[in-house]
Amino acid sequence: TDVLRILPSQIVNPGQKEIFVFPTLRIDSTDTINGATVSIEANYSRGKDLLELTYPTSISATWIAQSGTLRLSGVANVTQYANAIRYVTFHTTSTSTSPRKITWSFRKNTIFSATTGHYYTAYSQAGISWDAASTACSADTFYGRVGYLATIRSSEENTLVSTKLAAEGWISGDDAARNQWRYSTGA
Repeated sequence: TDVLRILPSQIVNPGQKEIFVFPTLRIDSTDTINGATVSIEANYSRGKDLLELTYPTSISATWIAQSGTLRLSGVANVTQYANAIRYVTFHTTSTSTSPRKITWSFRKNTIFSATTGHYYTAYSQAGISWDAASTACSADTFYGRVGYLATIRSSEENTLVSTKLAAEGWISGDDAARNQWRYSTGA
């Protein structure tokens, strides 16, 4: 079973007391990683919704209000990260009745989208060319999946990638075919 594809929580929580988002998450692994992300993927109410790490741990947590993303960082094993994610709470002062979709993923600067079923990772390398970025992505694997430059297929996916990763980068389009943009990698 791919533990990274646990269905996201659906939350309608206007003014309600904080809740643990993934209270049953348990993973036993001594594999070492350097980050994880918990993100409000859908219906985020900026300035009113909040994710917080309430677990005493050496893992650092940074709330990024503009994107509704909680970034966890530090070197720890998968079990320690899973424990931290289990103790992430959500609370809101919003009166919106729209359900929040909250996802999590392991790996630094990586988000998972329940909508697309894809993982997105931002790598920081200033001045990298499209060819070099494409080669680097295809040389990378993530839980057995081969990487590729992002293939953005909707405005919702574009919004997700551009706001949650907060990075500049390359996507998989090119104009090699008679000045017509087409996707050249990805699924």
